Amino acid sequence: MGSIRVVLGLTASLDLEVEQMDVKKTFLHGDLDKEIYMEQPEGFQVKGKED
Repeated sequence: MGSIRVVLGLTASLDLEVEQMDVKKTFLHGDLDKEIYMEQPEGFQVKGKED
């Protein structure tokens, strides 16, 4: 709760606007039914898990 007050205090003192939106996070725990192609970022290396 304290961090929310700090953020709201800063936005008020800097004359900024605060927007609220609801985000559904069910996709984090759901099953994926589509094929995804990914590649590792440059410089990221894990032995045995190369591209």
